[in-house]
Amino acid sequence: MWHWLLFLLGSLSPCQMQYLTDHALSIAAMKSLVDMESFFIAELDKYSHDLEWKINTIESFLEEVQLKREPWRHIPEELVAHPLASFSLIRRLHEDWSHMELFMSHQVALDRLNAIQSVLNVAKPTAQDLEDALSGIDAIQSHYDLEPTDMANGLLNGRQYNANLTTLDCLAMVKFHENNQQLHASFDWYVAALQRYDEARDGHLYRDVFNFKLSDLYGDYARSLAGRGLGTAALTLLKNVSDLHVDLWQLQRQITHQMELQEYDHKHVKSEQNNERIGCLGLFPPIPNGSCHYETKRTAFLRLAPLKVELLSLAPYIAIYHDAIYDAEISRVMTLPLSALKGTSRYSERREYNLKFTTVHEEPNSQLNQRVRDMTGGEVIADKDFRIYNYGIGGYIRYHMDNLAKEEQKPDSGDYQTTITYFLNQVELGGAISFPQLEITVWPRKGSALVWHNLNNNSELDLRVAHISCPVIVGSKWTLVKWLRQHTQRFAQTLEKTA
Repeated sequence: MWHWLLFLLGSLSPCQMQYLTDHALSIAAMKSLVDMESFFIAELDKYSHDLEWKINTIESFLEEVQLKREPWRHIPEELVAHPLASFSLIRRLHEDWSHMELFMSHQVALDRLNAIQSVLNVAKPTAQDLEDALSGIDAIQSHYDLEPTDMANGLLNGRQYNANLTTLDCLAMVKFHENNQQLHASFDWYVAALQRYDEARDGHLYRDVFNFKLSDLYGDYARSLAGRGLGTAALTLLKNVSDLHVDLWQLQRQITHQMELQEYDHKHVKSEQNNERIGCLGLFPPIPNGSCHYETKRTAFLRLAPLKVELLSLAPYIAIYHDAIYDAEISRVMTLPLSALKGTSRYSERREYNLKFTTVHEEPNSQLNQRVRDMTGGEVIADKDFRIYNYGIGGYIRYHMDNLAKEEQKPDSGDYQTTITYFLNQVELGGAISFPQLEITVWPRKGSALVWHNLNNNSELDLRVAHISCPVIVGSKWTLVKWLRQHTQRFAQTLEKTA
């Protein structure tokens, strides 16, 4: 099986290999990791059985030798005095033990080890993949104001899941925050790491395989606290655990001495709530002037099949069109190969985090484009294509405007006037689009489309529609997005006038 898997991996093009490496950027593409670990589990299980066979063989030999020696266990002189016993002893030492030495030195199941190593060398997650996953967990925690201890125990935004983090997972989050100079943020993850540690479950495995000792965890946490001026908290932590290792006792004395020489700040500052976080949590008050109606007038077709419209804001115009894309259309646009999805560039001030996208080419007169005309009254000939997005671990788009930089705007097209976002599936938890200035939050609902204007009547950016696509907590979020540009709409029947 592993030869086939290696052949498959080796036959992929560089473009196709991208979705095997940028794992955290797309939930849909992560199934390859499940398959990879299933393969590893099967190989390790076979390896374990092979080792068990070797151990059973050695134990059988030991049992036979000990059985022969048992009658003379307390009187070895009589053993060598008996000709049959002494002959058997010499023969065993000359032949049997030599064979056993060769048997013991033989490494069993090397093909299992080679199979695992070969696949890891080709397609295991990279350091960048891990960094993406860590930043995704951090985005979920920060945007939804979650406690690391709750997250580690599978409690996400008030919902309990049958998934949790290990001590080593929590320590990876500690290292992530420390590397990003966010030492205060690392403290709660230290607490989560200690809470998740179970000596009976983890101790032997962690020490022998991962070279990890509980005393190291306490020591690192105490040093981190003391380094941020929280010496009293560090000493409280060490008070009842210093007998685990002599290093902890020495560290306790060292921190006590440092506290006598320095002044410490005992404050642990937590971030305050802001409108972005409030919007992602769905805590905005009800929309005061929202309304619902059937749209029947914008195009002739709507007289036969009106659209259900939920008007969220008239100035600026923001509306949800319900049942705006059908299951057959969703299936069609989502049949794209996963290798077509590409991740965004990673740089410090980027807008999009942990998501992949690609262009979906559409004919100008396709049903989807006709429905855009029905919803917006806009013209789509020059803007016929869509962009499909799939979000990864904690995938989100930070607070932004949908607009093009001046140098990207063409004279015949201009900036983005209207945004249309189709929601292609239900998202179990998180993933809303929030307009903090307007205190409006829209949750993904399969088949609906969110439409808004980015420009006002003077063709200037309407900053009130600055928005955030909140991190996905649980689920795989798919959206289909189109932008109608201003100059292509000069002679089109446009949406309701905006203030």
